[in-house]
Amino acid sequence: MTDQENNLVGCVNESPNDKYCEDLECITWRFVTAMADGEPHHWRSMGGDAQQGDLQVMFDGSRVINDRSSYDPMRKQGAILLGNGGDNSNGSQGTFYEGAMTAPGTFPTKETNQKIQANIVAAGYDVQRLSLAPANATCMPPGLQTFSPRSSQNTTLTFANTTGAPVHDLILSISVPGGWKSVVLGSKEISKKFADPVAPGASVSATFTVTSGPEAFNGDLVGKASWTNPMKKKIQSETTVEKVRNVHPVRINEFRMSAGSPDNSTNSFIELYNAGNEEIELSDWTLTQHPTQLPIFSSVKIPAGTRLAARGFYLLGLSGSGLSVPAKKDESTIYVRNTTGMSVGDIIEIGTGTTIENRRIVSITT
Repeated sequence: MTDQENNLVGCVNESPNDKYCEDLECITWRFVTAMADGEPHHWRSMGGDAQQGDLQVMFDGSRVINDRSSYDPMRKQGAILLGNGGDNSNGSQGTFYEGAMTAPGTFPTKETNQKIQANIVAAGYDVQRLSLAPANATCMPPGLQTFSPRSSQNTTLTFANTTGAPVHDLILSISVPGGWKSVVLGSKEISKKFADPVAPGASVSATFTVTSGPEAFNGDLVGKASWTNPMKKKIQSETTVEKVRNVHPVRINEFRMSAGSPDNSTNSFIELYNAGNEEIELSDWTLTQHPTQLPIFSSVKIPAGTRLAARGFYLLGLSGSGLSVPAKKDESTIYVRNTTGMSVGDIIEIGTGTTIENRRIVSITT
């Protein structure tokens, strides 16, 4: 199927079901080559296995005809994207590796597309030879494994033999950060050796128990596979990484924002919970709130000297001042959570006691 700006199109039939594709092929290739070729009143899609063979013609015919004429001629709204997803979303699946576009006013021949396919096949796309993931998420690795200090988790290192020949004397191991430990599950060994050869196309795995250190950390676990190549008579190896972090087990347990009466917009709180077995220092920790993919706007800092007991709660009540960001002395702009009841010309007070400041509102923006 191709994304033709207003919809996904796999074929074109006579109205009213002009995009109904009863016989549209379902593909199962691990790596896919897809071609979308277009010219006035005509488009063609071709697809194939990026690891072998030729392309197939999926559709070759006229464009969709509708009341708005939004497909013929095409109306390109914004940019043309080569990749997965669309409409400013990241909701698609899969990985986009490479793409190309032809010059305006050109329509490649089928023979040209087949030559491109031959070049792609020659590149040798294949599955990842070595992968590292939490033992309970090997099918869909999250890319990040989170530990709390001195905690243990099982991590699986998988080797897929894509070399085209049997692999002998395979050894799998995991390198960990300083102060951490990694051993083969159920043993004290730091590596797993496979006595039998691994056939071409076969996969083997070893699960390790990884124990984190006492300090907060962001970094990598490094998986390594080494084996003997009988044809070249030498040792070969490959590595892969998985991101890890070691963080205190403090989580936002509950929160309420502007609950209750509309006149009480500051009735808000955030409750933290320490799920660990040790007391945690919270001094100067910062909580932030901001819309997805936008810069941080508001911040709340926990006072110095604050400690949270094991399995304990910490209730952070937001200030009754209504400020979303602390205001500093002599600032000309302040940020509030609610402007209800405020008008240009009103006098507001900032601070208390001898540090109080009186300011007149000159403008209100959102």
